[in-house]
Amino acid sequence: MQSAPGANHLVKEPQTITNGFVTKAKAYLLGGIATSTAAIVTNPMDVVKSRLQVQGELHKYDPTKLVYRGQLDAVVKIFNSEGYINGLQKGLAPAMAYQFCMNGMRLGTYSLLSTATQNLMPEYNFIRLLLCGAFSGMVGACSASPLFLVKTRMQIQSNTSKIGEQYNF
Repeated sequence: MQSAPGANHLVKEPQTITNGFVTKAKAYLLGGIATSTAAIVTNPMDVVKSRLQVQGELHKYDPTKLVYRGQLDAVVKIFNSEGYINGLQKGLAPAMAYQFCMNGMRLGTYSLLSTATQNLMPEYNFIRLLLCGAFSGMVGACSASPLFLVKTRMQIQSNTSKIGEQYNF
């Protein structure tokens, strides 16, 4: 019996240690690249959020220290006084590194754990995947926590408007 032309693409390669490792490494790499790319778009919103949070804390102690009246006002003032790159994209490098590290570790570890534990608890699939997700989330968060601190401290710095006493980190 002759197989149809082009049917060979349906045949799976046997899983070897080498291509299994490459598949897992791709999960780490692609997860990190996707989320660090997304950080470029979300970083300006994070800068505004961080500055409004710091301002809110300072406003509790001294109501005259109000610099930004809201999100849109913060975007306009930061853009006009500091620019797009030095203002709204402040802390972009650590933000991208944070996203790469945290989500690369989360997605890669989840992929690795879910495959490694597949034969351990096949009848408890939901619980197994829940535990894999919880553990991989913990690994990602713990590994990226220092980068989050650096990112936040860089984002709240302003050379033009003083939001309380700030130190250069």
